[in-house]
Amino acid sequence: MARLYPFLLITLLIFSHPEAKAGLDSLKVEFEKATEDTTKVKLLIEMGDLYYQTQPDSAYIFYQQGLDFLETTPMDHQKLYIQKGTLLRYIGIIYRGWGNLATALNYFQEALDIFMEQDFQEGISAVYNNFGVVYRNLGNYSKAIEYYHRAIPYFEETENHFMLGSCFNNISICYNELGETDLALDYLLQAKEIYEEHADPINVASADLTLGGIYLKMNEPDKAYDYYNKALEMFLLHGLKAQATFTYVNLSYVYGAWEDFEKALEKTEKARVLAEETSSLKSLSTIYNVQSRIYRLKGDYQKSLRKGRKSLEIAYEINALDNKVNSYLQMKLAAEASGDIAAAYNYASHYITLNDSLQDIERKRVIYELETRYQTEKKQQEIELLQEREEVSRLQLVQSQAEIQRQRFILLLVIFILLGGSVFLYFQYRQYRKIRDANQKLERQNKEIQRKNQEIRLQRNELEKQSNLVLDQKIQIEKQNDALKKANKEILAGIRYAEKVQSSLFPDEDYLNAHLGNSFIFFRPKSIVSGDFYWVSSKNGKSLIAAADCTGHGVAGGLLSMLGVAFLNESLHRSSLKTAADYMDYLTRRFNTSLLVSEEGRSAMQGMEVSFCIFDRKEKSLQFSGADASIAIVRGNKLEVFRGERQNFGQNPDGDKKFSCKEIKTSPGDMVYIFSDGFIDQFGGEHGARYTSAGFFKLLENISMHTLSYQKTLLESELENWKGTHFEQVDDILVIGFRI
Repeated sequence: MARLYPFLLITLLIFSHPEAKAGLDSLKVEFEKATEDTTKVKLLIEMGDLYYQTQPDSAYIFYQQGLDFLETTPMDHQKLYIQKGTLLRYIGIIYRGWGNLATALNYFQEALDIFMEQDFQEGISAVYNNFGVVYRNLGNYSKAIEYYHRAIPYFEETENHFMLGSCFNNISICYNELGETDLALDYLLQAKEIYEEHADPINVASADLTLGGIYLKMNEPDKAYDYYNKALEMFLLHGLKAQATFTYVNLSYVYGAWEDFEKALEKTEKARVLAEETSSLKSLSTIYNVQSRIYRLKGDYQKSLRKGRKSLEIAYEINALDNKVNSYLQMKLAAEASGDIAAAYNYASHYITLNDSLQDIERKRVIYELETRYQTEKKQQEIELLQEREEVSRLQLVQSQAEIQRQRFILLLVIFILLGGSVFLYFQYRQYRKIRDANQKLERQNKEIQRKNQEIRLQRNELEKQSNLVLDQKIQIEKQNDALKKANKEILAGIRYAEKVQSSLFPDEDYLNAHLGNSFIFFRPKSIVSGDFYWVSSKNGKSLIAAADCTGHGVAGGLLSMLGVAFLNESLHRSSLKTAADYMDYLTRRFNTSLLVSEEGRSAMQGMEVSFCIFDRKEKSLQFSGADASIAIVRGNKLEVFRGERQNFGQNPDGDKKFSCKEIKTSPGDMVYIFSDGFIDQFGGEHGARYTSAGFFKLLENISMHTLSYQKTLLESELENWKGTHFEQVDDILVIGFRI
């Protein structure tokens, strides 16, 4: 049975404020009169809310003004932090609407950090829901469902019924995309129940519209029809023409499933009228495309082609690629069904050119089939033409033979009557020659026909061989792809396991805080396994900190990093090691005995950059020794850099040259930074330049007065902004900071 498959049309029901201009003027007057900072920020948020749904560009300006205002305001009240997190979240939502999902995620993360720090549950749950929407837009439905479920407990606890229903509705959409229809229905019905309990008719209608689509996809058109009609009645009642348009189109699919094509066309006409009233050209293009499909299924191919051309004309006017592809597809199917293979070939070529590049193999297959069919029919027409000519020759032969018989009779009659036997023999011989010539001509024509038939058979056999060859090559390629995927999966699994082993060796921030006090660590490997490593421990009441940048990154650097951690753990049991320089010399000896069995081992170790510090919290003193590495200390607002030895790690293993130790006096409030050169060497910015040491030290100086957690956030943000979307991370990055 002919069947129409539905578009899954999910609509976002939003309303704008018709009194926005008057409301804005009123809020501006209140803003001028306000004396409290929290009141001013609240009014800026309300100004943005006026345009939030209808003019996001204008809303963005007001929200950004709110952030700028907070930058110059002392953050001495929890409410100010909550307002800042709210502004960041709203700006993230606007970026999501603009399609800039990466920037949206950054804003959401900043908002979440603030809400977490302030223990603001309502804000935390709202950000989780925002994360879910972004990951749904990215097609990561499992991740989206995870964030929606994180948000649900907060909405249930605070009885935020609107957001709770929204979460259930969004989870339903994700499960529907994953093909889990039963789960999609379960969550959607929960969302609808919430909307009904709290008198939210528009969202009830939206849920009915989605339910109709799911049931039609499940081949239950009767249920789909009931839900679509409920939704349509509500949309028309509230004047929501765009939503009513989509619902009429979906109803046409229900009638298509029932093969009532006249009713299906009637619904699309109602949709067309509403689309023209709302000046929605994209909707008009879609509706003409649906009508093209209905006429094709009815067998009216000319009307199908006319509707397809209308859809295509509008699609080109608004440059809607998906509508172009769908229009060419319907026109190709209609032309193919009508027997116009040349036109179908032309439409298919346009369709394939515009279609997604991931479907390249399918495109070639469709073109090949149409071209083969076109060429085959062309050859068949040539054969039929030759057969027609053969039939004409046969008829001509029959006519010629009849004529010969008639003439023979006349000749015989004339011979017997007028000329006698001699004349009869003369005419008989003459007719014999004519017959012989005609037979020879027919024989030549038959041979020519046989020759052409043989050529056609050979061409057909060659096409079959080529088709089989292409199929064999495709199977071979698929086998090779499967083997490569399997090998890659095994290699990646090994590297992932190495990552787990390496991660288990590195202390987390809780461990770091236990030994250093107020601290943070910003650690971002370039590859799965890192060549940078860090180590923290305590001995004799003093904190020991080491940070190293091994030669290279990835698996090679990771092996060196694990050796380094093992040697450092071993050093804790050496009572002779007193100063930072002693530890550096010890590490050099241990690496020498382990790696200097070859030139490659010496090269790998001498490329390492190592910093080692011993912090005596009681005496407020810090020892530092380094190999081609530095540390930085910010006192007040001024940064001071302490540089290690200008020698490679492990240099002169048999000589007397040893590492020196710097004794540094510190004061409460000083910030100490230990780091590798990964951040400094990162390329980015407008001109693709290195970040440089000067830029990095300036950044540390600027962020040093902030809380440790916020310093880490600022480092992450600066790195992402510097890299942008055009530059990859070039090296492992490690920054450790702690406050005296």
